Amino acid sequence: MKKLIVTILGIASVALLASCGSAASEAGQTSSAAAAPAGQTSSVASAATQLNEDYENALPVASQLILGSMKLEDGDLAVNADEAAKLLPLWQAYQSLSSSDTTAEAELQALVKQIQGAMQPDQVAAIAAMKLTGDDITATMQAMGPELFGGGGFNRTDSTGSGATESGATGGGGGFGGGGGGFPGGAPPGDFGGGPGGVPGGFGGDQQDPSARETAIAERLTQDGGQAASFMTRGLLNQYITSLQLKTGDVTQEDLQAQQAQRNVFRWLPLAAETTGIPVETLQEALAGGSTLADAIQAQGGDVATVETAISDSLKDNPNLDQQAIDTEVNAVLNTAGAAQPAATP
Repeated sequence: MKKLIVTILGIASVALLASCGSAASEAGQTSSAAAAPAGQTSSVASAATQLNEDYENALPVASQLILGSMKLEDGDLAVNADEAAKLLPLWQAYQSLSSSDTTAEAELQALVKQIQGAMQPDQVAAIAAMKLTGDDITATMQAMGPELFGGGGFNRTDSTGSGATESGATGGGGGFGGGGGGFPGGAPPGDFGGGPGGVPGGFGGDQQDPSARETAIAERLTQDGGQAASFMTRGLLNQYITSLQLKTGDVTQEDLQAQQAQRNVFRWLPLAAETTGIPVETLQEALAGGSTLADAIQAQGGDVATVETAISDSLKDNPNLDQQAIDTEVNAVLNTAGAAQPAATP
């Protein structure tokens, strides 16, 4: 009897140990199973924050990032100063590489992925949810109007036509501040063509006032969708780079206002040249030397009053400007000194 009891107890012990071992094994498997989905979830989450072009009329991923980031400025996911410090050199590198004919597409794609990785996942996810299309970038261009052709920031401009935004800042369209080929920070934009942020070629040397020129540009872009998308993306990138520079402190609002005033003078050179008969190149050279437009015209024997009247008459077509604003604008155009270029090193 005692042997039977011992045998039963032994069998029970073995069964209990086997049960515990099985439970421990199952627990380990459960833990591993739980850990695997966690890793997979992280991978899925990471994939979810990578933009794609898998929807109708999708913008290229780089364009989605640029336009989407600008749209985020209105909410809680706006880029802060620390994030701007990380993103600014990446976007400047993208701007430089994308303007080079020798850059491989794979290199640009890798940089775009790096930019996405430098952003908060929530920011990228919010942009992905926008599902930005060509219509969005066209609407943005229409809302910005002349600003995208080489003027203020991506906020609404004031009624003076000076390019100052509601916040007092001006943007970097055409390259100032953003380094995209405008003036200052590059060659004076008297030919109005070429590099990043500049308008498409073919408008160089046109003897048009700015409003007529902008209308001509818009009509041409409407006829060429591919060129329009490329041009608008370059313009928006310039604007966005400038907004990042403001956040990092690389430029100040005062810097941008001064640069915008100088750029605004160059916008009127074709009309001044047409009115006086002085070559645009001569006026450009004088401004690059630090002269005002009025002094440059007088130095060539031109009539400043005639130019003043021509600019004033052109601005009267703008319904947002009263006569006082027009007079202020004309005075600024004629009397803002150009940025003197440093002398060449021997």
